[in-house]
Amino acid sequence: MFNPNAEVRIFIADEFLTSTVKTFDNARDALAAMSEHSVLQVDVDGYGPMIPDEFVAYCKELGLG
Repeated sequence: MFNPNAEVRIFIADEFLTSTVKTFDNARDALAAMSEHSVLQVDVDGYGPMIPDEFVAYCKELGLG
């Protein structure tokens, strides 16, 4: 389980086979932003990278979503 107040980076697929990284102050904000984007990967500070489905599952376990 990760710290829900840790900094979270989401990697978003762009149109031209590149990705953009957006950084959020906590998991709740990152989770909310994920619904607006096609997310390739999530990186939680102090925990490491994970696939989007894994991040969403952890957020649900923490009661964030």
